[in-house]
Amino acid sequence: MSIDITKVLRQENTVFSIKDLSIIWQETNYDLLKSKVNYYVKTGQLIRLRRGIYAKDQNYERFELACKIFKPAYISLNTVMAREGINFQYYESIYLVSYLRRELKIDSCDYLFFKIKDSVLSNMQGIINKDGYSIASKERAFLDRLYLFGETHYDNLHPLDWDLCYQLVSIYEQKSLVKSLDSYYQIFKEEYIA
Repeated sequence: MSIDITKVLRQENTVFSIKDLSIIWQETNYDLLKSKVNYYVKTGQLIRLRRGIYAKDQNYERFELACKIFKPAYISLNTVMAREGINFQYYESIYLVSYLRRELKIDSCDYLFFKIKDSVLSNMQGIINKDGYSIASKERAFLDRLYLFGETHYDNLHPLDWDLCYQLVSIYEQKSLVKSLDSYYQIFKEEYIA
């Protein structure tokens, strides 16, 4: 094999699409690339997670995988809000916003994709790119959930930067969302400021 697996193993990322491998190995011949990837999977030097997506080993970053399954997509909703202390319930599933609605189980983890309109999905305000994946800020995740599911219960509104929420709400182009945001801000003021 002329393609060296160590080029992949030296990468900081833990999950790779076939396109990523093509770039790393500078291989433009798809048949040759596929053949070499299959060889590394067969010899245990790469793990096939899903068609066209591979990991260095079983210790791969699940958020990286989540953002490679369907592109574009970013981690949001319950996953972010639980991590940020807005909701206290722990979610093992990874929640994402994408261009389609899907539920997948890969390697015993559920990946839940929720469809949002293209103009919101393509707007990068409030999206943080880090460590091979994209994740919503807590304010963007809060607004995504409010936009997609309407008004629901939140355990702790204190972590939110309300000025940032009001800056981000315009990307959704929905007047009813502004009204919902206003009502949650009133709840926040009554519970935390008064």
